[in-house]
Formats: sequence, structure tokens, C-alpha cells
Amino acid sequence: MLNTFILLEISTLTPYILKFGAVVLILILAICLIKAIPSKGKIGEKSMASRLERLPKEYIVLNDVIISAFGKPTQIDHIVVSPYAIFVIETKNHKGKIYGDEDAQYWTQDIYGKKYKQYNPILQNRTHISILQKTLNFHQHRDLPYISIVAYTNKSSLYVQTENGRVMHVCDVVDYIKIFETQKISDEEVKNVANCIEKHREIGKTAKKRVIRSVIKGKEREKNALFNGICPRCGGELVKRKGKYGNFWGCANFPRCKYTKDIK
Repeated sequence: MLNTFILLEISTLTPYILKFGAVVLILILAICLIKAIPSKGKIGEKSMASRLERLPKEYIVLNDVIISAFGKPTQIDHIVVSPYAIFVIETKNHKGKIYGDEDAQYWTQDIYGKKYKQYNPILQNRTHISILQKTLNFHQHRDLPYISIVAYTNKSSLYVQTENGRVMHVCDVVDYIKIFETQKISDEEVKNVANCIEKHREIGKTAKKRVIRSVIKGKEREKNALFNGICPRCGGELVKRKGKYGNFWGCANFPRCKYTKDIK
């Protein structure tokens, strides 16, 4: 009788068990599919990487490089080591209109009238170059020319004012790199520099977590500096100024430091 009762209970519960199992399976598949879909940023980086592959063999391309200098890590989208310069590329997969100034802390992304702030990628790339340069200097690769490039995918329209910053679309980067024809780095040094970067690049989830923690700490430092009226870029005093678009905080060390922050 007990066995018969157990069998009846199992037969009654079987449809529910199967339904529950099916739901769990669908959830697992959905999670796997979401993880498999590359992020918006990664799509832009892959597009840039595929174009950089077209460069001749004298150019050595390194993609998605995490590197540290004196404990401070950074993640660089693309590094191109060549006899003409070391090109450091920050890729942005953003759409809409992009407005900005070379030294402004933030740029504006305008999507059909909706405006969003984004950290100035020229400043972001300066940090990348600074950390890369310190790493290479430490390993005796000094006096190398570095060129910063900020590359937006073709979905964006660029309205950026720069004197020294190189901001362009992804489709124009390879042609721009080829403009440089004067050799400044020996062929042997090109290989040694690329090998040095490969040797000291960090990989894995732990390295990526370190970069994220570093970014969060940087934002906290900026917030604390602003609260105390201190320029987060150079440590100078922040002074209230009036500009064409209203009042803003500017660094007292201008023009040496061109940090600005809008007053809300």
C-alpha cells in the first residue's frame, strides 16, 4: 500500500517537476546567452581591432591591455607599437552628437535632444599613456614618442574642439596612423617594447576587478576634492568663474591646469 501511495504521489508531481525543470533550463540558457552577447564597448573595440589588423607587419597591435605602474592599474583598448610612434587608442561605441573641449572634464552626448555626460576620453587616454610610459621607462624604454587617439564608431557625429587631441571615427584611424613616416624607434626597439608590454600586461578577472576598484577610488577622490574646493587634477584652489554658458569652477593654476566643473 505504501509503495502504491508513493508511486501515485510521484505520478501526480511529475508534471510540476518537469515544468520546474524546464523553467530552470530556460533561465540557465537565457543567462548564458546574455553573457555571450558582447557589451556595447566591446563591439566598438572589436571593430577597431579588426581594422588595425590591416596595418603592415612593421606595426605590432596589442588589444585590451591591462597594465600597472607603481600600483595603479589601467585598461588600454589598443596599443600600436611602430617604428614611427606608439599609438594609444581609446575606442568609444557611442551614438548621437558628441560635444566637447580638449581640456573640459566632461563631454556631452546628445541623442535626439536627450543629453548625457561622459568623462573626457582625451583625459582618460592621457592617464593610459602616463601609466604605459612609466612602465616602459622603468624597464629602460625611454624617450619614446606617444600619440593619443580617441576613436568613435561611425554612429556618432563629432563636434569636438581640440588643438592637440586626435579625435576621429574608427574608419579613419588606420589612414591617420599611416601619415607618420619618419622613423623614430629602431626595428629592434619596436620588438623589445612590444615584448615588454606583453610580459607585464595583466590578465584575468582579478586584473579587471583591480581596474574597476581603481576607477571607483578615483571618482571618490574627485568628489572629496570638489567638496573641499580643491582641483582634483593638480591640487590647486578652485575659483568661481563666469563663462559663455554660465558659472563654473575653474582651477586657480590656469592656464597650466585647465580643469573646469559646471556649477549646478
